[in-house]
Amino acid sequence: VPGPEIHVEVGDKVKIVLTNELPESTSLHLHGIRVPNNMDGVDPYTQPPTQPGGTFTYEFTAQAGANSTFATGIYHSHHDAQKQIPNGMFGAITIGEPSIPLTSIRKPSSSTATERARISAPISLVSITKTPWSSRMTSAFVG
Repeated sequence: VPGPEIHVEVGDKVKIVLTNELPESTSLHLHGIRVPNNMDGVDPYTQPPTQPGGTFTYEFTAQAGANSTFATGIYHSHHDAQKQIPNGMFGAITIGEPSIPLTSIRKPSSSTATERARISAPISLVSITKTPWSSRMTSAFVG
């Protein structure tokens, strides 16, 4: 852990479908990312927990941070976090590009936002599904 990075561009329409394959409930909180309150993933306050076998769809438009051209945050479980986070429900989410060059940090890519967003377990984007841990996002669509 941590899980893989999710990267989208400012203005992208983001849809993340969380499928809970755990024997307990879970939720996904996008910490530090501007989303509608009902997409915040803080159960039981902004949404009910996603029960075993259930799904929850998070939808939002990717926004830059206040007074910025990009945003950096994390995603993590907001339910039984002391167990779920160390088992993979934790990772970075970035929106846009910071004003400093990332060439020394990350290999530059000429791929599309969707291709750059493809990641491996515990999160899967688009049609890729690799899940060593039992709670996963089965799809995230950018566009």
